Amino acid sequence: MKKNRHWFTVICLLLIIQNVWLFSSAKKKVHKNTVSFVGKSFQSISFYMDKYCITRNQPFHGISVDRKKIVVRAGRHRSLDIANCFWRWTNTSSYPDMHLLNFSIGGTLVLSSGTKTLALFEDCALGQGHSGAKNNWWFGGIHCRYHDRHANVPYGRTDREADCLSEKKEHWCFTRKYSHINKIFVEKGRCVGIKDEIWN
Repeated sequence: MKKNRHWFTVICLLLIIQNVWLFSSAKKKVHKNTVSFVGKSFQSISFYMDKYCITRNQPFHGISVDRKKIVVRAGRHRSLDIANCFWRWTNTSSYPDMHLLNFSIGGTLVLSSGTKTLALFEDCALGQGHSGAKNNWWFGGIHCRYHDRHANVPYGRTDREADCLSEKKEHWCFTRKYSHINKIFVEKGRCVGIKDEIWN
């Protein structure tokens, strides 16, 4: 009887270890995380990553760029440390409801038309967060100002706006619309929801 109990205990322990290992492996899965930049004034983008933050023990296998899309191959597990990276890199805490991020990448974004560079943005960052059952994206930079109040503006309801200065000191508006959390809409000119005094 004691021998049977012993083997029962051993089997239970093995099952627990197996479940923990499976859960841990699932948590560390590499995902293909894609964000698209949408706009008529440019044909393609480049992103030169020089830093990244990811939650401890999560995999990070780099990025790739395909025309107007950035693909980040990385794990997904939210943490405050990653949000702190984003805030530090963009010199802001203007997104008060962005508490946790899966990962963040920093570097230089280039908008191009054919072989011509239209705009270059140094020291900018992208971060992936979470909204309900889906993942969302955040964009910002040292040379950006923000609007985060779910503004109703002429071109449709927006979720977040970043008014960013290019290397040429031109304003470009980066918008994540309410229903398109994996897309960042880009237009040349100032964001409608950002007042002039924010730049003063």
